[in-house]
Amino acid sequence: MKRIIFISFLFCLFCAFSSYAQISADAYFHKSANLYINAQKQKAKEVVQEGINKFPNDEKLKKLAEAIEQLPDNPEEEQNQQNQQDSEGQQNQEDEQQQQQNQNQRQQPQQQESQLSQENAQQILDALLEDEKDTQEKVKKQKARSSRNVEKDW
Repeated sequence: MKRIIFISFLFCLFCAFSSYAQISADAYFHKSANLYINAQKQKAKEVVQEGINKFPNDEKLKKLAEAIEQLPDNPEEEQNQQNQQDSEGQQNQEDEQQQQQNQNQRQQPQQQESQLSQENAQQILDALLEDEKDTQEKVKKQKARSSRNVEKDW
């Protein structure tokens, strides 16, 4: 009996320490992520590398290390990349505007056709509503007739 209690106690300790290790890996992740966000690349690299050394199987730390490596080393490179992205964005925006103008020109005749079909659709809906009303009136009349014919045989 004492042996079972002792083994259970050891198991609980093991679980507690393993969860503590995960919390510590998360602490390294959050600290280095915070440094990464604040553009302190060197410090973020050091913290994430320290975390990877202690917890080599942690996927979050590995992915963060990859993301930190992709950051440019100096602010000038970052500014150049941003300028390049901005110019590409402007070119893409101009292309989108041109495509939208072309689409609008194609849609104008289609809108006229859809207006005609909308009128037809409205007429069809009105006709269906009339038929539905007639059907409902017939059902009400049949219910009224059948309720009179019912004789209670108690």
